[in-house]
Amino acid sequence: MVVKVYGAPRAACPQRVLACLLEKGIEFELVHVDLDRGDQKKPEFLLKQPFGQVPVVEDGDFRLFESRAIIRYYATKYADRGPDLLGKTLEERALVEQWLEVEAHNFNDLCFTMMLQLVILPRMGKPGNLALAHSCEKDLEKVLDVYENRLSESTYLAGETFTLADLSHLPGLGHLIEDANMGHLVTDRKNVSAWWDKISSRPAWKKLNDLVH
Repeated sequence: MVVKVYGAPRAACPQRVLACLLEKGIEFELVHVDLDRGDQKKPEFLLKQPFGQVPVVEDGDFRLFESRAIIRYYATKYADRGPDLLGKTLEERALVEQWLEVEAHNFNDLCFTMMLQLVILPRMGKPGNLALAHSCEKDLEKVLDVYENRLSESTYLAGETFTLADLSHLPGLGHLIEDANMGHLVTDRKNVSAWWDKISSRPAWKKLNDLVH
């Protein structure tokens, strides 16, 4: 059965889900939600996602929102297909969960605020708050310094294999590098840069970029 993914293909949270589905070889149909027109806030969409955000997936009669919940679901449902994205032992899984939490709470908010102020608002013809963006950049540098130290000990965030912990960072970092011209945040850090090169060269991520562009 084809998974329906409601979202905008350029938006980070839908990309997180699409990257996971591509890693697992799960067939999907992308149902475009025009965020610029505010389709995500319309009554018919709010029946699917009461907070008016993307993505939402429909898998037969099962519906799920929140991108990180979705990728956990599919990584578990299709654990025997494609790469193991969860970790094999209890300890490995705990580390994956730990770094997923770091991404959600330490990385993502700073990344989103920078993108909003530097890219999204200017695209809409509105001025961004450059002081706020600069403050977030300084805070994100501290976060990535922690990553740099961690990645001196292991190839990937949760250990020696690519997992959801790494996958979840792909959209945000990709947007910072390509759209916000913040690639120095990665290239200034040897281990973070090597990690980014590995995760961004994965066939599933390349395929997603081909679909988006």
